[in-house]
Amino acid sequence: MSHERDHDHLRGFLLLGGRLADVLGRRRTLLFALALLTAVSLAGGFAPDRTSLVTARAVQGLGGAVLSPVTLTLLTTTFPEGPRRTRAMGVWSGVAGTGAAAGSVLGGVLTGPLGWRWILFVNGPIGAGALVAALAILGKDASRKSERRPGPDVTGAILVTAGLVTIVYGLLVGGALLSAAGLAWLSRLTGDGTFWRTLFVPGMLVTLGVGPAMTPLALAATSGVPREDAGLDSGVLNSTRQIGACIGLAVLSTVAATCAVTPHVAAPSRAFTSGYALAFGVAAAFALVAAVTSLAVPALSHSGEPSGRRHHQGE
Repeated sequence: MSHERDHDHLRGFLLLGGRLADVLGRRRTLLFALALLTAVSLAGGFAPDRTSLVTARAVQGLGGAVLSPVTLTLLTTTFPEGPRRTRAMGVWSGVAGTGAAAGSVLGGVLTGPLGWRWILFVNGPIGAGALVAALAILGKDASRKSERRPGPDVTGAILVTAGLVTIVYGLLVGGALLSAAGLAWLSRLTGDGTFWRTLFVPGMLVTLGVGPAMTPLALAATSGVPREDAGLDSGVLNSTRQIGACIGLAVLSTVAATCAVTPHVAAPSRAFTSGYALAFGVAAAFALVAAVTSLAVPALSHSGEPSGRRHHQGE
């Protein structure tokens, strides 16, 4: 329920968290991250002063940076490439998106009647429940020497590759183009528009474009990766998503502010509107570039894979 913006400076630890899962074990790393998050959330709720609160929040961000990639690593190492992993990735992407949105809303609901400390206290029972579930469901980490690697599945590799190519090309490109269309629509923003026509419809286009693209993006990024590098791969994926969002927001905000500085001093609202419109136009251009570059994703993910990554996995 904590605000992710407070932890932007700790996003670099996503890579460390992913690698820890590879080195220390996925179950062990998950339990450590959950315990750390739960403990420091309660500590932050009981914080007597600002220094204690900021310290607890910083450590909370560190725990989240470890937890985020390890959850994806557990999926990629538990579900083999194919329909089951696709469904698991879909659930993972959906929970990540709805959880972030619901957390912000529920945090406001708690803060009103109970106070800000409860947005930290509420993580206590949630974290404890997650710890109990993880202990009950997840098996013990296997040592590197005891892991048995199956032989190469040529037929499965061909079918999975063909399926991924179809998914990635269809959803990634289509999603990016749909988002680009919505952002281009928003770039026509004016001061006398209506909510439904000017904001709601193009906003829905952007949402419908981004949502379906998340699962194939995760599939393309995690397919063909050796088990011993699954954590690092998940860390890289989460890092690029989180840091990319921060950089994109900074760039677009700068574009909007620069355009809105002087043109309409007598009418500040119109100055802001023109700035936002330009920022949406730049975002539409980024989305078009993403659509074009995503055409190369299947080739980059699978070039030389039968004799490279998959051969390594099947040794």
